[in-house]
Amino acid sequence: MLRRPYSLSKKRNLLQILFILLAVFLGAIQAWANRFKMNPDGISYLDIADAYWRGEWREAVNAYWSPLYSWLLSLALFVFRPSAYWEFPVVHLTNFLIYLVALACFTFFFQELRFYYRTKTHQDSFNPSFKIPEWAWLVCGYTLFIWSSLVWITTFLVTPDLCVAALVYLAAGLILQIQTKPGWLNFAGLGLVLGLGYLAKAVMFPLAFVFLAAGLCSSRNLRQVLPRFLVALLVFATVVSPFAIALSLEKGQPTFGDSGKLNYAWLISGVRPYPVHWQGEQPWSGVPEHPTRKILDNPVVFEFATPVAGTYPPWYDPAYWHAGIRPRFNLLGQIKVLGRSLLFACYPLLPSLGLGYLVLLRTGRRFSLSLRDLLNNWRLLVPAIAGLGIYLPVLLQPRYIPAFVLLLGAGIFASVRIADSPVFQPTKKRWRAGIAIALSLVIIATSAWQGSEDFTNLLKGKHTEWQVASHLQRLGLRPGDKVASVGTSFRFFWTQLGRFKVVAEIPDPESFWRVDATTRSEVFKAIGETGAKVLVAKQIPQLPTRGWQRIGSTDYSVYLLSPRQ
Repeated sequence: MLRRPYSLSKKRNLLQILFILLAVFLGAIQAWANRFKMNPDGISYLDIADAYWRGEWREAVNAYWSPLYSWLLSLALFVFRPSAYWEFPVVHLTNFLIYLVALACFTFFFQELRFYYRTKTHQDSFNPSFKIPEWAWLVCGYTLFIWSSLVWITTFLVTPDLCVAALVYLAAGLILQIQTKPGWLNFAGLGLVLGLGYLAKAVMFPLAFVFLAAGLCSSRNLRQVLPRFLVALLVFATVVSPFAIALSLEKGQPTFGDSGKLNYAWLISGVRPYPVHWQGEQPWSGVPEHPTRKILDNPVVFEFATPVAGTYPPWYDPAYWHAGIRPRFNLLGQIKVLGRSLLFACYPLLPSLGLGYLVLLRTGRRFSLSLRDLLNNWRLLVPAIAGLGIYLPVLLQPRYIPAFVLLLGAGIFASVRIADSPVFQPTKKRWRAGIAIALSLVIIATSAWQGSEDFTNLLKGKHTEWQVASHLQRLGLRPGDKVASVGTSFRFFWTQLGRFKVVAEIPDPESFWRVDATTRSEVFKAIGETGAKVLVAKQIPQLPTRGWQRIGSTDYSVYLLSPRQ
């Protein structure tokens, strides 16, 4: 009889510790090397974090961005209170800490997976077979975790995906534990983890019921566990209700989020433009209830000073600006999205896992037993397939799916049965080692390629966005001042560091530089009337640019729309 928790030998413990230290080291290198990077989603999460910190709850509740990640960012900014220069590095430090939590959650899941596998093979005494050795589990498992976390998700993308991965690992580990220990605490913990998953990302709301059902059916005594399952549901409802109710009241209808609806409209229905300044151009797309306001036609200029908060309002609350949108089914669009998703699903990792499994099946000569065990591993496979399936028809990006891919791989390889036959005795260690090492080398090579760029950037980080923000502050701008941009501000991150508010923009820079000087003067006047004090452009052409000032060594330039303060 195996004991819980299953303990490794000293050599295996040392191997596990070495992999954990390697994961920590590589994660730290990546976070520091990319400490000044930012992405558009990150600006919105930081804006929401600021709103929570100021106690502006109404502004913070958002139908597109989930709150948990913003809460963590708000806590980090409160604890460290960084200057503008160090704000983005503190954000990446937060990501690194979340990565460490994900590593701990994966270690918990991995321990439960190995115990589950050992228990299953130990109990099946009528069908003797070779077992996947502990060292192979450790090598392949931690290699896959490092690869998926640092190549697919990364620590430099400011998104909640590492939070989601950590919670998925934790939920899967609890489901495996429930199979042998269906206690009240495990079910309550599962409900709590899944509730936090919804607060991290809205897609976890429907997936939570798949995980809960897997937990319920993992125990053979349904009558015994049903009250405990109800406790899990109650805990889940208690965690998600405050935000879901606040969101529903804000939207005036029951909802758990609008991100899925908007992505379907953009990516499948083909609503354009994407992702900002929808004006209802396509008659079938609906009637905008409160779109951004077009104040000039040539060049096109949009204004959006009110009523949405944030440094860049169109991306702070996309659900507000797209109210009235009507997604429709588009067969051609659906085929294109499915094609892209399937093309990504054929990225080297999934075929490698499938090929490795088929090789083991062919070599093991225990196909029927392996197939039986594969079906018995439904408690891992069903949540994994549900997680992949919910993204596949709409938007499947690398950072969304690593945890589900690992669950899928765990469920598949935990079913491997290799015949205990003298034929395989002389070579069994060699071919098992060869398969594990080959798979790990492929994954490590990809990770090393990613890591080489991190090492290159380790000491030469250039904080361009801070240079722009500090230059504008020297021109007299203060936090809360209004600014405008030539080109969409979607990727202008200096606005966050200076706490400025973008109130107008010219989405097509070429159209602005093509017009004559008189028309440009009219543009300056119209934008100045929005309250913007400066107009900022990036990579301006070699044209008569009278009045424009180059910002330091960056490729940004600024035009003063109002006198210095």
